[in-house]
Amino acid sequence: MLELEINRLKEIDRSLKDQLKEAGLTSINDIVIRGPVEVAKSAKLTLGDAAHLCNNASLLLEQLGVIPNNISNAGNNNSTTNNKYIKTGSAELDRLLGGKSVETGAITEFYGHSGSRKTQTCLSLCVMVQQLFF
Repeated sequence: MLELEINRLKEIDRSLKDQLKEAGLTSINDIVIRGPVEVAKSAKLTLGDAAHLCNNASLLLEQLGVIPNNISNAGNNNSTTNNKYIKTGSAELDRLLGGKSVETGAITEFYGHSGSRKTQTCLSLCVMVQQLFF
């Protein structure tokens, strides 16, 4: 992937750039890939500031053509009305995901503390998706 220096982000000042570099975030790609939670922890920022920074970095990558403008449509010409949804096995989690559960053909990220059943949820989804085809 193309490495883009943090200096390309115009809305952040020199001290923040130095703070990001000290935290090991040396490129715009690093910021986008790690996401707001990890950027906030490693660079000692508030979650809001990190989310704003990640959003600006992502927008810059879109403007430069590094990532598609609409990731959900990248390589996929299906409209969202035709997508199928996979139940998670938890009514509460399905409700948190908008009532429809996990959309096929999309990226859904689960994160949380160790032991919060992220892996179990993903393994259950692997089984549930097979039921769509058999």
